[in-house]
Amino acid sequence: MILWLCLCWGFSPSLAQPDSELMARYLEEQLLADYSIAEQVARRVPRQAKFLQRLETRPRMSEFHVRSTIISRYAFTTVSCTMVNSGSEAREAVFEMQIPAAAFISNFTMSIGNKTYYGEVTGKEKKNSTDEKERHKKPPSPTEGRENGYETFKASVFIPRKMQARFILHYEELLQRRLGKYEYTVSIRPQQLVGRLRVEVNILENSGIVSLEVPPLRNSKQKGNGKAEGDVSPPPSTVIGHTKTLAKVTFNPSVVEQTKIARNGILGDFIIRYDVSRELSVGDIQFLNILAVHIWIPGQFLKGLLWF
Repeated sequence: MILWLCLCWGFSPSLAQPDSELMARYLEEQLLADYSIAEQVARRVPRQAKFLQRLETRPRMSEFHVRSTIISRYAFTTVSCTMVNSGSEAREAVFEMQIPAAAFISNFTMSIGNKTYYGEVTGKEKKNSTDEKERHKKPPSPTEGRENGYETFKASVFIPRKMQARFILHYEELLQRRLGKYEYTVSIRPQQLVGRLRVEVNILENSGIVSLEVPPLRNSKQKGNGKAEGDVSPPPSTVIGHTKTLAKVTFNPSVVEQTKIARNGILGDFIIRYDVSRELSVGDIQFLNILAVHIWIPGQFLKGLLWF
């Protein structure tokens, strides 16, 4: 037995005394190394545990849908988001959406289980006066200001365990013509990868659609979008179809495609640019209840002609 141990450790019985000291020093060094490793792991485990705990306490977003209908350059947008709490205790869910500063929110609802809560829509003038009073009481939040022509809508709620919450936001805006084209932009920033993510935009222009393009996703914090300057192809999984007066654009990326764009779920701005026909005609007349709007798009302005 002793001979077998000596052969395994690589020393002879005649040299047992010196080699035993070497073996002791070897074992001591190994123990110190193991202790150092264990100490490093002990220091890292709490930080990793807290990080994993934060990830675990975050409700998962299962759906993020945006549906927009544009009629005569006026856009109606509905954002629907579903969050699931699969944990064993109540967890806070935060719904955050960037909308154009020129748009206004027409409705907001929040459903938790079988209960539905309706938001109160107030005018911007009343909201601005309230914000002015609150600004003297506390420092402004980063989400309360405007950034690059956008405002951030934010709502949070605690979701009971094993339940889900659904947020539905409606807002409207009048599209502005920039550089010869009308531009519609919707923010796709769910801040996590989503299993079912879809954007659908339907356009109706009775005067006729003469051009339609979908550039790559744009990050509002950068001038560009991180792609080559000559890259003007639409985002992946984008489908574009249009006739003379109708157009439909869908953006439905899978989780793999979302990962290639941004692993943190901040995909960027989905942009649609189009222009309408400006031939001489009587224009378009829209009716709503007792209201009527006459939309007329002039071709070229004549010199010396004064418009009121």
